[in-house]
Amino acid sequence: MRAGARAFRERLAFKLWRWTMAGAGRFEFFGWLARTTLRALYALGLQGTALDPARPWTRSHAAPEIPRASFRKLWRERKGC
Repeated sequence: MRAGARAFRERLAFKLWRWTMAGAGRFEFFGWLARTTLRALYALGLQGTALDPARPWTRSHAAPEIPRASFRKLWRERKGC
């Protein structure tokens, strides 16, 4: 891969990350989307396969449990905010 192509993809990825982190609603939506997608993939038996987006991590670590809700939602439920 050419260095220029990689740099472009990295810049684009960081711009998208920054855009997502800059809005609470976007952050919450993409967190929900990630949890829902992983649950669906794992329900289909794709955990640990090439289609598992967590595979780079799970090759050398135990897969973390997918939370049932976001930290923000759990905080609201427990603290009543």
